[in-house]
Formats: sequence, structure tokens, C-alpha cells
Amino acid sequence: MSTAPATQSFGNRIRTEFKPRRVLVGALVLIVAWEIAALLFTRGMAHPEYVMPDLWYVAQHGLPGLSDYYRGMFGGELTSEGAAQSFRFGALAVVEHSLISLMRVTIGFLVGTCLGIVLGLLMSAVRPVRLAGFGVANMLRMLPLLALAPLFTLWLGPTSVSSIAFIAFVVCLITIIGTMTAVGNLDISTSEYARTLGAGRAYIYRRIVLPSILPELCATTTLCVPMAWSVLLASELYGIQNGIGWMMGQSLAFTLVDRITVIAGVFIVLTFISLRLVQGANHQLTRWAE
Repeated sequence: MSTAPATQSFGNRIRTEFKPRRVLVGALVLIVAWEIAALLFTRGMAHPEYVMPDLWYVAQHGLPGLSDYYRGMFGGELTSEGAAQSFRFGALAVVEHSLISLMRVTIGFLVGTCLGIVLGLLMSAVRPVRLAGFGVANMLRMLPLLALAPLFTLWLGPTSVSSIAFIAFVVCLITIIGTMTAVGNLDISTSEYARTLGAGRAYIYRRIVLPSILPELCATTTLCVPMAWSVLLASELYGIQNGIGWMMGQSLAFTLVDRITVIAGVFIVLTFISLRLVQGANHQLTRWAE
């Protein structure tokens, strides 16, 4: 009798296992590649800082420059009131606007995920709802979602409400499709035994189908995390007056590449941390399936 191999394949390990050294190596490769490109691409330019500054210039000017976006959440004098740019207030500006953006992503992600699972299960269970909703969900998914950001700002105003609603909308669409796909992939025998014992459809979906599709839904939620941050960035570029996306827009308006580089790094870190938190939660929810 054959037995399953004790070790995973290299491809499976590289996709599923988290190793800090991989992240460090990736960051180091990115830093070296940036420095080489900055030195070669901007050679001979009068003002390389407006195109692709080296990381030493970014460290000296990028973070202190973000002081201009500090709104005083943690106290202190603002640059608009005469304070000089500094690393301290630049860091405080990053924390201040990151917290605002993190709040928007968290609420939008949770609302979109919960609503998407409920609607996905409803479409899977009720044929008329499925016929009416699945085609619409697929059609909306084909739209350039990031291009819808100005519409949500127009409809709901340049506030956190429009940003959260846009994130929830995009996450919900992806989750609906993921939920219906997961239900469709279930073996029919998963629920047949309970049905023969007289269990109703609502009970079967709540106690059997939903727990059974959780491992596959975890892949959908993992996909939604970077999408939620991308959608946030798009929404904050249009009219909203705070958040890391707003900081990015202000820096883009004046071609401040050093600040853009710092903000991009913050964006990567926040996305990575969020992804790890969601993966950890998914692991706890599906430990029974291991």
C-alpha cells in the first residue's frame, strides 16, 4: 500500500510556507536593483531626484518631507504653522495617515467578505437568485474596478464612507465568485447524507456546506487583501483629504519622487502585514482540515 510522501514538493512549499529570510532576500534584491537602476538610468541628468533618486537621497529628504502632511494627531507644531521638516514629524505623518487607511481597509474588507459569503451561499442555494445574480456579479467583475473609484467619491462624497464602500464592493464581488466556486467544487455526497436524514437546506448550508468550503474560501480572502489595499489607494487619490493614498496624490502632483518612494514602501509593508494577519486567521479557522 502506497503512502503519501512525508515532505512537500518544492513548488508547494514555496507557495505555502512563510520564511522571514525569503522576505529579507527579496527586499535586499529590490534595494540593490533600485540603486543600480538609479545610478545607470539617471547618469548625466541635472536633477535625478525628480526621476529616480538613489535611496540615500530618499532617506535624507523623503521621510522628513512627509512632515508637510502631518495633521497633528499626536501633538506638535505643523509645518504649515512654521515648524521645520524633520524625521520625527515625517514618521508621525506616516503613522497618522496609515492608521486612517488601515481603518478603511479593515472595515471595507470585513463588510465585503461577510456580505460576499452570504450572497454567494444564497446564490448557490436558491436557483432564481443564482440566475438573477451570478451573471450580474460576473459582468461587474469584468469592469475595470479601479476606474470606478471616482464614481464612489461622486456618489458618497470625499469621505471615509465612499472609500469603505468601494473597498467593500470590490471585495464582495470577488468573494461572491469565490464562494460559489467553492460550493460548486464540493462533492455532492458531502450534504446528501444529512439530506436523507431530513435536514433542511438552511441547516445543511450553515452546518455542513459553510465549514466544508472554508479552506477554499481562505484562498479567496488572501486574494482580496492586496486588492483591498489597491482599491484604497485608488479611492484616496480622488478628493479624500487624508490617508496614504492622499499623501501619494499630493507627492505625485509635485513630482516628489523621494516621498513617493517612502509612501510606496509604507504601502508594501502595510499590505504585507495585513496579508500575514489574514493568513494567520485563516490558519486558525481551518486547523481541523490539516
